[in-house]
Amino acid sequence: MEPTTIAIIASASALSAFAGVVVGRLGRVTPSVADDAPSPALTTNTSRDRERLDDLQRVHDTLRAALAIPERGAPIAAGPLSSQLERFELALRELRSRKFTRAAAIYDTRGLLILGRGERDDLGVLGAVTGAISSFGITPDLDALEWSSERGVSLHVERVAIDPSRDVMVAIWTDGARVAPSALMLARAILSGDVREQVTHDARARLRVNEEVPQVVTEMTSELPLTQLTIERGGQVDLSLGASVDASQVAARAALWRWASTFGQVRAGLGALHAVHLLRSEERVSGYAVPHTDAQPDRTLWLTLPRASPSPDTRIGGWLGQLRWQLAKNDPSRTAHTTPSQETRHPEEGRGVTP
Repeated sequence: MEPTTIAIIASASALSAFAGVVVGRLGRVTPSVADDAPSPALTTNTSRDRERLDDLQRVHDTLRAALAIPERGAPIAAGPLSSQLERFELALRELRSRKFTRAAAIYDTRGLLILGRGERDDLGVLGAVTGAISSFGITPDLDALEWSSERGVSLHVERVAIDPSRDVMVAIWTDGARVAPSALMLARAILSGDVREQVTHDARARLRVNEEVPQVVTEMTSELPLTQLTIERGGQVDLSLGASVDASQVAARAALWRWASTFGQVRAGLGALHAVHLLRSEERVSGYAVPHTDAQPDRTLWLTLPRASPSPDTRIGGWLGQLRWQLAKNDPSRTAHTTPSQETRHPEEGRGVTP
């Protein structure tokens, strides 16, 4: 018998037994018609018993509520779990069968584990990422969040509606590559019966740039169907192209990036943050860490593309390296503090040539 079932039975049995004792006692201490007032001692005991019964009832109700998953509709724990668990197990089996998958689990929308396959510590990491879905001002239409490190660790969490009134969170940890879209599609279909049609994307460039932007930015906008590109640091925007970005959006991104960076530092084995991907119904917003030096501040490159468009995983590393070099080259503070050498300033001196 499951521990949760045992807990309910034990709680219900204790409540019933104690209620019987209290009812019996209340029956014995009921004053007769001839009594003008009840005994003070009996009155005190009766009041205390009622309070204890009320406390036990509250504990019982709390236990039952804790064992259910609080969602918009009926709790998933209502009735036998065999039908739900069968679907959950089948979806996890599909995800775990794929190459690079280290752990996979299903959580409720608060990050509480329902069913998982993998090491306990790995499942705890996935649960922490799941909890971040509802934090940092991220809008409710967010479908998925993906965290990836420079070591190749990828943590993907996706919201799936298993019926019209209930959602669960599917989480996958992969090493060496991001989770395969085909595995996610099959897991989603198993849980919800929803097979999304493949949407064709327009690969044409959508952003226009001027001559003042770094050359690598021009290259990215010409090869990707971007709707927005921003370079941000510390909650401030250094460069913005395409759709307008407001202060609240920048602040939310900065808060998310700070959490994601700290998350990689405190969780052993994850490595330094490389990218964060936010997936919504129509678009994908990807944030990348721009390489930096001691003389340069940390910067984040945010790219917004249609969700159906391919991710620039194979090119982004080279672009980020170029972006670092070009930003440093165009940094006014760097130019102001650069003092050319004597030979560079006057190469003709000492050669008998008047400049």
